[in-house]
Formats: sequence, structure tokens, C-alpha cells
Amino acid sequence: THPVLRESFLKKIKYIIFSLNLGRISIIDFL
Repeated sequence: THPVLRESFLKKIKYIIFSLNLGRISIIDFL
């Protein structure tokens, strides 16, 4: 895998977890 894609993926995961913790997005919005 390309380092850039992996970094972007990790950033997306961190954003999703952070947002879920704030309750601003739901799993349905993610899917």
C-alpha cells in the first residue's frame, strides 16, 4: 500500500472516532 493512502486512511479513522465521541455523526452517516 502507498504510505500516502495509509496516512489518509488513518486520518479518516481518527476523524470518525473523534466525531463519534462528540456525537456529531452517527454510524449511518459514516456508512
